Amino acid sequence: MTAALLALNSFLQPPAWEAYRIDLSERPFLLEGPRVCFRLEPKRSEQEPSDAPREVVLRDGDRFCVWGADGLRTRAGRRLFRWSFESDGRPVERKDGFPLVDSVRPEPALSGSARDGSLVYLLVRWDHPATAKREVLYVVDLAEARPHPRKLAESPGRSLAAGPIADRLHLVGGRATWIARQAEGSWGVCSWDPLARTSVYQPLGEGLVQAWSLSGRIQLFLERSRYGTNLLGRVDLLLGRRRELLESRQTIAPLPSAPERYAVEGERTLRDLATGATATLPGTFEARPTPFGLLVWWPGDTPEAGVLLGPNGLPALATWSRR
Repeated sequence: MTAALLALNSFLQPPAWEAYRIDLSERPFLLEGPRVCFRLEPKRSEQEPSDAPREVVLRDGDRFCVWGADGLRTRAGRRLFRWSFESDGRPVERKDGFPLVDSVRPEPALSGSARDGSLVYLLVRWDHPATAKREVLYVVDLAEARPHPRKLAESPGRSLAAGPIADRLHLVGGRATWIARQAEGSWGVCSWDPLARTSVYQPLGEGLVQAWSLSGRIQLFLERSRYGTNLLGRVDLLLGRRRELLESRQTIAPLPSAPERYAVEGERTLRDLATGATATLPGTFEARPTPFGLLVWWPGDTPEAGVLLGPNGLPALATWSRR
């Protein structure tokens, strides 16, 4: 029996429902339900978008705040302003003729951004070897005649942002909120309270490895414990509460196509986070959400087998094999 068929067997306890049928023998894939059928043309893996954004634009009417390769720009009607940052975090306006890239003073990166009405929040990060490593929250009020960045607070730690532009800042309950990891290994949720005009930090754990956003407010997190296990959990950034979902000595990662429901444990185990049920997968597979549920097949380009997982997770609604 081939590896594809062996993997398929793990989805068949109890048997699949006969009301659903899938056919992956050719593209587009055929999916049939009790009352409707449709075809799915999934993007091939090499066509998946992977490039990081080149700029972020936050707009309120005819007023803009733009972060791009040439730094921060704000616009009020026809008036355009360019901004740079000193190594101590102080923003300065760029005048005509000011170089866009200063080789002596490297420009910072954008860890995240969020807009609340006319207020634009920017989490700015310095991690160049020539500068002190820090992260600072700024606000730009687009309602002003001369929209400019104002420093609000230093982050008590560092976000998980990487690259020139990231999306680690979220607007949660009217507050600019982000996950911060401190040097000694602890981590928590940090937010800016606009009424008290101060930042608030609530510790939530230690050993943070990665975090994934499900809705801004709700995030998945992965910790590495002191005794060598990996722990996957869910955190509510508004309430500051965490819930542990899965602990294993194997690697754990949310399934990109359905991170709120499934995780890949090790290299071949698909785990339903809601029920704890597991199924064995081959080394490489693809997955896409559909109106019926999650469609999983392997290998990616020319499927040999596949399954349709419904809203109740495992077992599968339907299975398919080329042989």
